[in-house]
Formats: sequence, C-alpha cells, structure tokens
Amino acid sequence: MPPPSSTPKMHEDDGLAWRVSPEVTERLDRIAALGIDDLMDVTSSPARDARAAAATEEEDADEEGTDLREDPAIGTGDVHARSAFASVAEAEAEAEEKALFGGADESSAETTFFDEKKSSSEPPASETDAPSARPPRRPPPPRPSETETPSPRPSEGTEGTASSAESLRKTRTRLVLIRARDEMFASDPSFKKRSVSELNAEAVSFLKDGDDVRCVGAFAKLFRKLLDNHLTHKDLHVCHSNRAAAYLNLGLYEEALWDARQCQRLAEQRFNRDRDANAVAPIFRKAHARKGFALLGMEMPRQAKCSFEQGLAMQPDCVECKRGLEQALARIARDILEGRGLETLALPASAPVAGKIANLPHAAPMHRVHPRDALPISLLTPFQADNEYHIKDTYNYMTVQADIRMPRKHFKYLSDKNRLDAFAKAVQVAIHKIGAERNCDARVLHLGCGAGYLTMEALRAGAHHVVACDRWLYLAMACKESLLANGYGDDQVKVVYKRPTDLRVLRDVPVACNVCVNEMFDDGLLSRGLLPAFRHAAEKSLLLPDAVLIPNAATVYVMPVEWRVTSVCGLDVSAVNAYRHAPSHTSGTPFAPGAVKALAPPRPAWHFDFQNPPDASDSKTVDFAFARDGKWNAVVFWYELRLCEGVVLSTAPEEARHARAATSGEKVFFPSSLQAAGQYLLGEICVREGDVVPLTCAHNTVQMQFSVEEAEYAHLHKKVASFPQYHFEVLRDEARARAYDDAIRRRVRKAAKKKNKQSVAGGVSVLDIGAGSGLLAMMAARAGASKVVACEWHGALATCARRNVAANGLSKTVTVAAGDVAKLRRGKQGVPVDGFDVAVVDLFDAGLTGDHVLWMLEQARKHVLAPGAAVVPAAATMYCVGLEAYTAEVNGFDFSAFNKYRWDSTYRAAKLADEKDIRVLTKPKRVFEFFLQERDENGDTDGRFVGGASVRETVARLETVASGYLNAVAFWFDLHMDERETVTTAPPGYGKGGTVLFEETRFRNDQEGLRAAREARDEDAKREMEAAAARHAATLAANPRTHLGAEAFSKKDDRRVDETSDERAEESSDEKTKEAPPREAPDPERETYTHAGSVAEDGECTRAVVPACAPPTNDDGKETEGGGDDGAAAGHGERREHYWGQAVQYLERGVQVRANKKVTLLARREADRVRFSLKEGVGAFVGKPPWKIEWGGGASVESPHFQRVHYCELLVGDYLMRLKSRRFPPIEKEMKMILAHCGNLFLDPEVIAEITHWFACLELVHGQQDFSPGASIEAMSKTPLRLG
Repeated sequence: MPPPSSTPKMHEDDGLAWRVSPEVTERLDRIAALGIDDLMDVTSSPARDARAAAATEEEDADEEGTDLREDPAIGTGDVHARSAFASVAEAEAEAEEKALFGGADESSAETTFFDEKKSSSEPPASETDAPSARPPRRPPPPRPSETETPSPRPSEGTEGTASSAESLRKTRTRLVLIRARDEMFASDPSFKKRSVSELNAEAVSFLKDGDDVRCVGAFAKLFRKLLDNHLTHKDLHVCHSNRAAAYLNLGLYEEALWDARQCQRLAEQRFNRDRDANAVAPIFRKAHARKGFALLGMEMPRQAKCSFEQGLAMQPDCVECKRGLEQALARIARDILEGRGLETLALPASAPVAGKIANLPHAAPMHRVHPRDALPISLLTPFQADNEYHIKDTYNYMTVQADIRMPRKHFKYLSDKNRLDAFAKAVQVAIHKIGAERNCDARVLHLGCGAGYLTMEALRAGAHHVVACDRWLYLAMACKESLLANGYGDDQVKVVYKRPTDLRVLRDVPVACNVCVNEMFDDGLLSRGLLPAFRHAAEKSLLLPDAVLIPNAATVYVMPVEWRVTSVCGLDVSAVNAYRHAPSHTSGTPFAPGAVKALAPPRPAWHFDFQNPPDASDSKTVDFAFARDGKWNAVVFWYELRLCEGVVLSTAPEEARHARAATSGEKVFFPSSLQAAGQYLLGEICVREGDVVPLTCAHNTVQMQFSVEEAEYAHLHKKVASFPQYHFEVLRDEARARAYDDAIRRRVRKAAKKKNKQSVAGGVSVLDIGAGSGLLAMMAARAGASKVVACEWHGALATCARRNVAANGLSKTVTVAAGDVAKLRRGKQGVPVDGFDVAVVDLFDAGLTGDHVLWMLEQARKHVLAPGAAVVPAAATMYCVGLEAYTAEVNGFDFSAFNKYRWDSTYRAAKLADEKDIRVLTKPKRVFEFFLQERDENGDTDGRFVGGASVRETVARLETVASGYLNAVAFWFDLHMDERETVTTAPPGYGKGGTVLFEETRFRNDQEGLRAAREARDEDAKREMEAAAARHAATLAANPRTHLGAEAFSKKDDRRVDETSDERAEESSDEKTKEAPPREAPDPERETYTHAGSVAEDGECTRAVVPACAPPTNDDGKETEGGGDDGAAAGHGERREHYWGQAVQYLERGVQVRANKKVTLLARREADRVRFSLKEGVGAFVGKPPWKIEWGGGASVESPHFQRVHYCELLVGDYLMRLKSRRFPPIEKEMKMILAHCGNLFLDPEVIAEITHWFACLELVHGQQDFSPGASIEAMSKTPLRLG
C-alpha cells in the first residue's frame, strides 16, 4: 500500500467522515512506513479480547427480529477500537453478546431496501460532509479501566499525557480507516456499477460480523456511488445510524456524533415529507441514543443526558437510552465531586440597575417593560395596568381573584395574638404620646386596615378620628361592618376603598393625620407596597411632618441555606431539587421543621427608615463565611419591624428566634401569620467550611433580590412554572414512605409466591399510577419486581422520575411512561401483554378522592391490570368530626359579621393543629369505606368500589363532646396498605380507627371520669365565652359616642325560639340569621344552651374560641399524654403529620349543639368529591360571601359581586381560545411582569404566585393533544401546607 503522502489528492467529497489535517502531515509521514498489521495491533485492545471471551449473554436487542450483536464497550462508554481482521474465535465470542445498537435499522430485512433513483434536488448529505463536523471542545478523555468501578481521574500531569495518547490512538485508527477504504476501493474497482442494495447489504454484513473498519469502508463505497451518480433514497438516514454505531465501536466519537445528527436531520426531513412516523420514529430514537453515547465519549455528560432523555420521552422502554442515562448521571456526579463540569450562565447576570425609582409615563409602550427585569426602576402604575390593552385583562383577573381570597387569609391575621398585641401596644403608646406630649387630638391614618381591628384599637385608645383605607373591596366592606357592630359611627371613623396612592387630602382624608399605621407588608416586606404607601402619604400632605409612624423602621436579615432533599428510605431522589422554583420569594406557607439547613450565621442586609423611605434602588455585597459543608441553593431572609420604642415584630425562623430573644432587651413578638421568606438561587453551589462567598443584595421600592455573581453551579435550577411544588413535602413524609415500602415489599413477595404456586412463567410486574418522583416505583423494583412501569402525566415530573431511577441503577427494571394512565394499553410503552400483577397509587388529596383516584383505578383495572391484581393501598376509611369555625370576639371587639367570608362550596386542605380559630365539638365517626382492590377474582366489588358517576349517601350520628355552634366538618382517612399496615392522616390527638388518644389513655375503663372531664371542659368554654361577652360589653360601654354600650347588655334575653320546623325555616330566611349563629330550639338530637351575658338582644352569640385538637389538661395544668399511634403519642409535635393534612368543609346550615348529645350529618359521595350537610330543616343558613350569592338587589337582578367572578371565568375561556391558536406567548410572561411591579400595583405576591402556577398547569393540560378526564388541574396546582 502506498504511504499517505504519496496517495493522489482525494476528492473534496470522497465519502470520508474524517480528513488528515495539515497539522498532522509530518506525523503521518513518520508512521507511513508502518504496515497495516502493525497499525491494527496498535488500535486493538487486548483487554477487549479477554472481556469478549468471558462475556455472557445479556438481554435481547431493543427490537424484536434483529440478529445484530455489539460490543458491550458501547454501553459502558469504554474507548476501544475493534480489530479490522478479528480472529474467528473473537468473532464467535462477539456473536454471543447482545447488542445495544442492534435494532431494526440493522436487521437483515433492511439490507435490500434501496432502489436506485435519480434525485432532482441537491446531492444527499452523506458521510462526505464530515469536515463540517466540529472537533471536540476539549481533549478526549483517557481510556478508563476495564473494571465496572470508575477509576479516579489522573492528576493534571498525567492527564495531558493520557489525552495525548488517546489522540494518537484516534489518529492511528483513522489511518486504518483510510487504508482499509483505499484497499476496498482498489479491490472492487467496479463498485459503482453495483446496486445500492448490494453495497448496503455488504456494509450491514460487516457490522453484524463485528468488522467495524470494513463496515465504514463499505459505507464509503455506498456514499461515493450515491454522490457520483446523484442518487438518494428516503431511507438514507438508516445508513447514517448504522455507520454511527460502527464509529462508536471504534471509539471515534466525533464522527459518530456527526452521523447521529445527520440521521436525525434526514429522518426529520422524511417525516415532514411523508408523515410516516412508524417508519421514522424507531431510527430517530436510536439516533438519540447514539448521539448521547458519542457525547458521553467526548466528555460531555450533561449534553448526553439531554439526548438520552429525549430518546426516553419518545420510547420510555428504550434499553440503550436508559443505560446511557445511568452512565451520564454517574459521570456528572463524579465530575461534581472532583470540581469538574460545573455549570455557568451562558450570559453573565446583569448587574442590578441603580437609580431613582420613577413611574412609567402614561403613554409608555409595554414592550419597554421587560418581563425578566425583576428589579425595574421604572414602575408600572395602576392606571397603566387598568388601561393597557396587553395586560389589562390579566391585571383585572388578578385583582378580582385577590379580592375574593384576601378575606379568608385575614382569619389567620385575626387569630395571630402576638401580632395583634404588638401593634395594639404600639398604637396605644403613639396615641398617648400625641395626647400627653403634644397636647392635641390623635388623628390616625390606617393603611391596609383589613377587617378593622387596629382601627378600633386606635379608637379605644382615645383617637379622635381614624381614616381606614384598604385596597381590597371585601376587606373594606368587612371593616365597615365591624365598626358598625362595635358602635363606632361616621363621626369617628371613615372607611375608604382605594389604593393608598389614590388618597387625597380633604376628599379622602379630612385633616392631615399625626399617626400613621401601615400594615401593607407581607413575608417579603416590600412586595405589597409598604414604601410607596409611606412615601405617598408624606408627599401628598396626608401626614404632618412630625407624624408618628407604625412601624417606623425595619432591618432585613439574610442567611444562606441548603434547601434540598437527598434520599428517602435509602433511595436517591435528588433529581427533584433542580425544579425548586418560586416566582420571586416564598410567601404565605410556613417552613416545615428541619426543612432548611443553615450554612452560615445570618447577617443584616438592609435597614429601612420609614421616616425617610428610599426612592432609589440600591445594591450591596455581603460576605458570608460558611460554617459547614453543603450545597448552597437558597437564602432565607426575614425582617424586624420596629413598631415603637421597646416593641419589635420579628419574622425570624425558629432557628434564629432563641438567639434573638436572648440578646435583646426589647420585647420581641413573633407572629404566626408571618414567617421568614425564602428565595432560590439560580442553582446549587458547592461550599466548604471556611469558604467566603459574596452575596449580592439588591432592592428597589417594591422588591428585594439576592444573587451570586459569576458562580459555578453544580446544577442550574429549571424554572418550570407548572411543576407541583407540594412534591417536596411529599418526599419529606418519611413515615408514609416507610409504610408504602413495607407494604409494597409484602405485596410483591405475595404475588411472586402466587405465580410460583400457579406455575406461571415470568416475574411480578408493577404499575405505579401517578409516579411523581418515581419513589414508589423504585421501591417496587427494589422489592424484587421484574418489571415496573411508572406512569406520570406531568412531563417535568416524568423527567425527574427517570433521573432518579437512573441515579439508583434501576433503569433495567423501571420504565417511566410520560402520559395519562387512562391512555395506557397492554403491549405498549412497556406494559406487559398479560397485565400488571400489582398497582401502587398515591393520588390522594386531603379529602381522599378529590384527585380522581377512583376513576384512575377504574380505568387501570379495565385496560392494564391483570384479573385479581393487588392494589397498594388496598382500602381506605374516612372519618369526620364536627367543628365550630367561628370568630365572634377578638380582644373585646365583635367580628361575628366577618364569619360569612369563611364559607366555600368545596373543602380545603388544612392542618387542624394550626387552626387556632376552630374547635372540635364531636367525637370522630366513620362515614365511608373505600375498597380499592377487587374483593374477589370475578371482579365483584360488592358495590363498595365507586367510580365514574356512582353516588352514595351515608347518615352519621355524631356524639358531641362540647357545646357550641356546629357549622363545619373536618374529615380525614386511614389508608390500609394491606392487612398489616395502616397510615392515618388524623390530626394530633387522634389515632387509627378514629380513636381519641388522650381519652383512651387517661380514661381507660373510667366512663365517669371521662364524662366529668368533658363537663369540666364544657364549663371552661362557657366561662371563656362569658368573659369574651364581658370584654365586648366593656368595649361598648367605654365608647362615649355610642348608645350600644348602655343598651346591649342591660337585660338578659331568656327567650326561646319555637320548636316547630316552620318557625326555624322562617328564622333561616331572615337576613340577620345568615350572618350570625342563631339559637335553635331543642331537638331530639341536639340541644342549645344559653347563659347570662352570652347572647345579645338580637340573638347573636359572642364567644371566644378554644383551639382545635388541644388535649385536655391535667389538674396541674399540663397536657395529658396519649398512647402511641404509628409509634408516637397524641401530644402536639410528638407525631409528625402526613403531608395530606385534613379536609375542612363549611356547612350550608349551622346549628347550636350541647355536650353529650347526638347530631346527625348526611355524607354524600358524588363522583370524586365528598360533601357533608345537616338534615333538611335542621339549623339555619349560614352567611355566605357576596360573590357566592348569585341574585341580589331584586328578584331578577344578578349580584354585581357574582358578576365579577363570572367575568373571571369568561377571561379564562378567552385565554383558552388564545392558547389553542398557538400565536401568543405563555401567560407566565405577563404574570412575571405584574409580579415585578406587584408592590406598586398593591397586589398580593402570594396570590400572584398561586394564580401563575394555576395558569401554567392550565396551559399544560389544555396544550396537550390528547388527555383524559383524569388529567386534573387541581391535582397539580395544590398549594403545599408546609415548605418541605
């Protein structure tokens, strides 16, 4: 063979995927004297011969009917070249190995697919286009060792040597290809006269025999013939796929990458031309796998991971992609441990813009407002938001939705004793200061008045006049009602429904005020408009120059934390951490205990003086010296509000409260309605103890932002707005995970024994319905299942599940199918033909059935489950208790009119232990049993498995344990995993089976003692209610400008309402009884109680609230300790609750009950919802919020409040029509812009975050071409009860 230097000049497109560059000409000349046998000895791998001789038969090829085999080195990413002239023994050993890249595109059936035809278009892109392929961005890696355990990376000195050796090996391999190609061209000079089918068959035969060098040479002949004769074929992409496999076997990853991309390009062109997905999709999926392995060989594991995931999205059970994903994740983890392969932003983060804050001009175009600008210095005004064509609908929708959500959130404020006491003390000090030091009347401007508590507190403290302003309509209405109910008239107070920046002197504020109380702050301090409200009041002369401000200053603290989950029950689930996302900062949801790990002590970031509020944005750097190792992915920040001298309100987390209280001589109040906020960084930063990293803190007048400039991230966070954030709380529930793990292990073993007993071939197959993070599917694989299919509808969650499965090395067993379980069919997406033996499901909400779990199970049983398949959990039992959810008196003020804003038509999830304004009135009662597993082999469920539109009603007679006003029901469930394991979602104090733990423990076999304890508790509640009534009477009597104090409690009302149902119905139709709990006549199942001072003349009861789920106290005042349930006692905090929480539903009617009586509830199970109600005619209708009343103002006039909500529904319909057109950007863009300007628009960031998530889920559901009714938006858009 002539040396390369003497070979004639090759054609520009001669069929080669690699060319000799001028830089290596000298090296080629030096080794030109080597013979072909010497070169082949250099390129062969002796270790491969030993591995081939010891190879055992692996799994079959990924597609049936193929007889191709391949080197396992492809699957493990080894860098080896096959010998061009392999021995017969080696060829036989390789024939026994199962191929990863031996699909239908290499089968013998495809060796004759070519027909010669002329192409009138450009010549086909072929192997000859290889010079366009770019070289790798960094030197190829050294060849890893032959063992399965990756060897440690070499040092910097040896890495360069190994890289040079690898580069030389590739050069020699390419020389072998050149010489082999020239030999084949010379030995077959008439190959252009042969048919394309023959040339293709020859190349495929070489690939089957393991002769990759001759395979590449044969494909060179094929592409040369196509080029010279101007031929093409619709199946040309198959040749590129096969040649990519040959290049991978030879370790030439650059050429393999080029061929894989060419295969995808040609396959896509054919699909666009013929629309034949069945002919293109299999090869297209293989191209993803080969592209991924090529990238993996080029030391680009992150790009390889993306390629493998794209292949798995098309074919969930692709063996090549699953194995490649495992290797890519392992390589990424190894790189991160060694400080390699860290991610950086493609473009550096822009520096925060510093400048004076100004409003946008009225005519400013909206394209000037960039949605990614989180800290704008030109703010959007409410006028522009109301009138700008592009965003006015979104803004109006936000306003109405916040309007109807704010009253319910305000109940949390009214039950926050620390916050109310702190502000009340500050108001009293300020008014006393005005009167004593300045000798003038106190005139108060109250911004963000809510239901009017601090407004009345100021009047009680001696304020001459108060202007109460609230931006929300229904809170302003509630404030007016509360003031009238407590005897404050128009001469004392003026309620204004406006934004704070719309207030004007004289028109809204009669006289400039000398006290300003501003409650327009949230967990993020600035994002509800605190600074714009203060500045407007000062600039527009609403306040005197020396006015007292409450609060007057604030200090913001920030602390770096690790906020992530690593493993659950020994399984790695860290892939979900990449999807931690909050639009700006977390708000409204408290942190779960131990959810975050502090990495450094907190440091102050900002100090705001509200006497001189800032009017410009600012930025600073705070250096943190880390005290422990970890992965820094978030910051937690909080603030301390200085209300007056000696009174501080702090939202510090639990970890920082003890230190703050110990080092301060001031009185520090920690509110329960406010908590620390969290903000995620752009990704995870690996830090070590002793590292010092600067954190950039920036703010404008409506937002704060924390970031790290020029950081290298182990992983960048993916901002998927539709990702269900409650899954982090799910993973934190280890007790639930352990119960599922034990039950799944027992079910799989039982199913395996059953198959062995029946002599049925094959292992146990498991279906995970609603896989989420893939945890339960991995448990099933670990328990011994031979095949597991995890079905998850949400695409991002399905990706997380695949990564978690690959990280745990379970890809061989677990297949993640992205789609609706109702669309699964046997024989597709990895579903076995004979169906699944076990089904695992966790699609439960707080009300058990609200997420369509019954319908999902019915569809799975119909289409993919085998007859008699086991279900985990096997059954569920629902329990309920009657509640009094009523706020009558708060520190002497009557808020009974505000209770109408509690009511809703559906239940809500809650933690009863956190609900301070409700109390339990009855013992638990079982209401429903759900048998999720078939009762017998004939499929007879005995009428107890309900799906579709089935309806069932149950009558429950509840035994009362306390007297009160029953207007709500709380219910929970026990999940019976199997005959040995049960998980309960009962609140603290209650156990499995609806048992009351502290009663079972303390009063076991002592019924008299139990009765006496209940009577004592009832008497305590009565005394507390009498004291509340006395406080309210004293408040009214202290008001010199009202007559209610003299008349309201001058006489006792001993009247009883008639017992007839007609009179009860007449009473329920009275408007006044709709707003307050009426006193009912005695009933055989219940009995009312009255006592002196507890009932007003108009029949309204005023009472204090005893917290729910509070165990009774012993004689020494300590809480009783209950028996264990799930290994825990009944006291608070001793048994961690599960993430589901409990469901709370408000009744249409309320009724007075007395202890030790019976009350009847009707429970109706309709489709996937459970509803409770009193018997018809019992009790009186409760008050409802205005937007829930359809008709008002006349017999045929629709309520304007109802019309506002209906308008929102129309906007959603218009948006869905816009979505179908696919011509508009996602609504998340508009939401981000409104959130960035939230404080200047005086919106609530928590509501914006909830609506943004809901709209993102709506886009996801309605953007799918095919989805079943099981694709529930509610299942994805649930708000977590804790930040886990």
